[in-house]
Amino acid sequence: MKKLLFAGSMLAALVMTVAIIGATAKADSKNSERVTVEFTQTVKLLGVFLKGEYFFVHDEERMARGED
Repeated sequence: MKKLLFAGSMLAALVMTVAIIGATAKADSKNSERVTVEFTQTVKLLGVFLKGEYFFVHDEERMARGED
């Protein structure tokens, strides 16, 4: 009986942890946009030449704080 109670408690803790992590991930994704772009030809962006694969992040909260 004790083993069943312990296993049930562990399962409940695991479910709650996964739910909290999932909710946090959804909340974070609303304030930022992320995209991977591949430039097959050379492109000039803000005085820099780019070619290849790049990962861009637009985060409204960080921009509001004046960060990059």
